[in-house]
Amino acid sequence: MDVQLVSFLTACLLSTVHSEGSVDFCYNLPSCNASTWPTLSPHQCNGARQSPINIVTADVRPDNNLTAFTFTGFGDNSTLLNIINTGKTVKIELDGQKISVSGGGLQNQYNSSQIHFHWGNGSSTTGSEHTVDGRQYAMEMHIVNVRADLSSATALNDSTGYAVLGFFIEATSDSGTPESWKNLTSYLSKIPNEDESTWPSIPSAYCSGSHQSPINIVTTNVEADVNLTSFSFTGFDDGTVMTEMTNTGRGVMVTLNHEKMMIEAGALPGIYHSTQFHFHWGNGSSMPGSEHMINGQRFSMEMHLVNVKEGSNSTVDDTDPTGFAVLGFFLKATNDAGKPESWRTLTSYLSSISDAGDKVAITQPITMDSLLEGVDQTKYYRYVGSLTTPPCSEAVVWTIFKDPIEVSQDL
Repeated sequence: MDVQLVSFLTACLLSTVHSEGSVDFCYNLPSCNASTWPTLSPHQCNGARQSPINIVTADVRPDNNLTAFTFTGFGDNSTLLNIINTGKTVKIELDGQKISVSGGGLQNQYNSSQIHFHWGNGSSTTGSEHTVDGRQYAMEMHIVNVRADLSSATALNDSTGYAVLGFFIEATSDSGTPESWKNLTSYLSKIPNEDESTWPSIPSAYCSGSHQSPINIVTTNVEADVNLTSFSFTGFDDGTVMTEMTNTGRGVMVTLNHEKMMIEAGALPGIYHSTQFHFHWGNGSSMPGSEHMINGQRFSMEMHLVNVKEGSNSTVDDTDPTGFAVLGFFLKATNDAGKPESWRTLTSYLSSISDAGDKVAITQPITMDSLLEGVDQTKYYRYVGSLTTPPCSEAVVWTIFKDPIEVSQDL
């Protein structure tokens, strides 16, 4: 599809965003359309400032406060993370820690969380949601931004909680232009079904190197290395190093006090400070679990403890293949209830971060040693690889431990 972005942009400040599972919400069916929205329980779409609207240009008034926007990260091609078929539209998840918007009459900074689209079929189904002087475009793109000092949940209750940038899209007769849209739409064939997702490797060179992760570890090909000695762990017995848990939109991340926690030895070329750990998991069917495999077998979940070489920061140095040291642990479900206790404590925070961008302070003492209970930390696989998400930089010393962490399946 050849597209042209129309020079229209609207910043919509949303006071409420709801969905009602027991009532149909759609646009064009005889029994379900815009005229039925006010009947949605509990009258969710019957307010005084409902969107979308028809913008009548003759009624528009100039406002000197509507200055130029400041866009941060809009030139960063690593901010697009996943492309998802939601069943209603196509949604692109963004790295809100890298991309944001301010200015333009906004009183706060807003972190960009996702992009989605509204389109028609050219006849019975309408296209854009907003109209200008009654004109409807073939498609409309919304960049959704959450106020930086609010979570996605608390933003729903604030009249300035969200700032949405709307762009109309219309087709042109040019072939395959712009190139960026050609690249983006090429991913649509990979998500034909609802809930399917993929990530854009932008540019493709990032994730097509010779030392890419994850890998399938074939144990018959593993060679013994006498240099792979035991690790020296500092702060793994400290219950105060875990400071915050975050819903990143892609998973769960726990922030660590890197000044208190570090690793060395184990054939690593120096001291590495522990910054965070996060998880990769599946749904037991269509979505895989662990990223790494052993002899083609995936585990239900994988935990990555990320460590940065001393003297560096969290910025990837593509010239240093040992800039990061990541410790990978497989997780295996057991039939025990509520065990280990440390994992029951850790997972108790999940209910506080139900939405992407939500954060919660960890106030109960949890040690890394207690989370790794039962793992022989002297038995592991080693290889040099890359980050497993774009930009896929080949700057990681990977350590994959043989023993899985056993956790009750009810957690």
